Amino acid sequence: MESEVVDALKRDYDIHLSFGESRRNLITRGVALSHLVGKTFQVGDVRLRGLRINEPCQYFEKLLNRPGIEKALLHRSGLNAEVLTDGTIQVGDIVSEVEST
Repeated sequence: MESEVVDALKRDYDIHLSFGESRRNLITRGVALSHLVGKTFQVGDVRLRGLRINEPCQYFEKLLNRPGIEKALLHRSGLNAEVLTDGTIQVGDIVSEVEST
């Protein structure tokens, strides 16, 4: 999930969501995750393939008790990705697209 989306929730919808509450494995800044759908990319030592944009659900809204969060996160709730290699990801690692061969 993009940290800019968390900022927009606060600014545009007055919904406060911590990164932990987002239930996402990674939070990025400055990375357009929608551009990684169908692409292979790397974070730290880990190679991944972007599968699809994640969509929020009613369960998530009920779990967090944040009315309106499902609608606010529509089409920007993060990226589902397939993990292709083992490795380590650390805070501050760069997300970089991998050239296809």
